[in-house]
Amino acid sequence: MFILGFLGGDFADFLHIMLAGAITLLILDIFFCTEFLSWISLLIFATWGTWLTNAPWQWASLVFIAFLLFEVTLYYTLWSWCVRPTIIKIFLKNSPNEGVEEMRGKTGIVVGEGENLCVRCEDCIFPIDRSCHEKLVIGNEVIVDEIRNAKAYVHKQ
Repeated sequence: MFILGFLGGDFADFLHIMLAGAITLLILDIFFCTEFLSWISLLIFATWGTWLTNAPWQWASLVFIAFLLFEVTLYYTLWSWCVRPTIIKIFLKNSPNEGVEEMRGKTGIVVGEGENLCVRCEDCIFPIDRSCHEKLVIGNEVIVDEIRNAKAYVHKQ
């Protein structure tokens, strides 16, 4: 409370500053793509909500945990799956593809032994998904359809 007296504000102003800081951190997280800023923001939101409920000190930690669990659930369902990808598609639509995305449509050679078939494409080796093993033998040239979950999906050329 010393800080509030020093700044010449009251408790409501302090809560508004906390809320503005948490929202700012979430917006910065869009551009820096670190969960560290989001977690700090979630902790600030949980603290803010706990202070707004004016819960007795015996229950404050339980209220804080309840707010935090709710916020984490909301963050990972809405923010990470909907908001951030949409914003990235809008603002970063002209950005270069990542290395794995550039493999799509490239020609590679099947390598490996027995059931462990891999595709070598531009000095990279990816295991071929079992659903694509049919009629593939070592040395075949294949075209990479996509790379998903560190497995290559290919078809024979």
